[in-house]
Amino acid sequence: MIPIFIFSKNRACQLRLLLESLKKNCGDIFDVTILYNCAITSDISYEDMWEKGYEKLIEEEILTGIKWVKEDKDKFVSIFSVNEISHATQVMFEFLEENENKKVGFFVDDNVWFRKANLDENILNSLFKEDTWCVSYRLGLNTTIQNYKTGEEQFIKLVDATTMEDPIKTSIFGISIGYTHAPEDNFYIRWPTDSKTPRSSNYLFLFSVDGAFYRAGDLLNIFDTIEKPKHKKLRRDFSKSEPLNSPHSLSLAHKIESFVNTALSNNINIIKGTKFCSPEQSCVIGTNYNRVVDAFQPTKSHYNPTDITDKYFPLGGVSERRGNMSHQPFCRDIKDLNDLYLNNSVIDIDSMDFSDVKSSHGEIPFGIKSL
Repeated sequence: MIPIFIFSKNRACQLRLLLESLKKNCGDIFDVTILYNCAITSDISYEDMWEKGYEKLIEEEILTGIKWVKEDKDKFVSIFSVNEISHATQVMFEFLEENENKKVGFFVDDNVWFRKANLDENILNSLFKEDTWCVSYRLGLNTTIQNYKTGEEQFIKLVDATTMEDPIKTSIFGISIGYTHAPEDNFYIRWPTDSKTPRSSNYLFLFSVDGAFYRAGDLLNIFDTIEKPKHKKLRRDFSKSEPLNSPHSLSLAHKIESFVNTALSNNINIIKGTKFCSPEQSCVIGTNYNRVVDAFQPTKSHYNPTDITDKYFPLGGVSERRGNMSHQPFCRDIKDLNDLYLNNSVIDIDSMDFSDVKSSHGEIPFGIKSL
């Protein structure tokens, strides 16, 4: 089985959608560890209800053998005798160490695996050729849109080397791709990680927790062996850095992304000569219906009233507590979704139209069904 690690915070209903999508489109191929956090929000009295949402999901047992770990926000563990790491960080490191010789995947609770995947451990291993850095299921030839809320295209194009246009004439960076043949007639594309082009493209995002797979040993090597200018080990710097040591599992996921990407960008020789790999068509999308990390949260006043329709809000109403990342019409409040789930209603995956996915993130309208 393929070990995967899922970060979750106050989103049992959306986590359920992810688990259901994994079962529907991948089967029981994953050995799942879930780190979940029931964080206090502005409504302090509601904290127990977050817990009840996860308890309900655990009882459903959508996938067998899930290892559930509730984050202990008050627990810190000493390392290197002088530094402390949060419980969330400890759990993540233990996951990597337990699977040091395996390929591991990372997800967050608003991901959905929307396309059938002929995937198992042998196929994944075959994709990790000697020069493979990452196998990403959130990318593909279809993910040409960098910013789904504006429609801005990626300025980097993955193109066949024999047909690549002159980048100078097109003002677009063309990166040559290659094809690799995996078992069961699966075709995947590969492209270099050490491109000289700017890294603000999803195609060159070096570390993602949205349906991306890595060698666990490579990640441990990054945390343990990269030295900063002051000759402090990266894991030590990671553990003592207050922003990175946040006792919130989903905050940790996003900060790990930022930290590892910065570390690799500043030490690009670590992955020099390596390649990204993805299926021709992406399989995973991040659904930005809401946010659970500290950030600007739009309210009803931030929306164009003409955009607020039943099409986008099948149950009616716009959240005044938690908006979505893009400030676009389709958002659902995390508390509303949790209440729905506790009342035996869930997101209906079969109501979602994934036929025109062009970005690794988006807001796919959904309906609600009863359990």
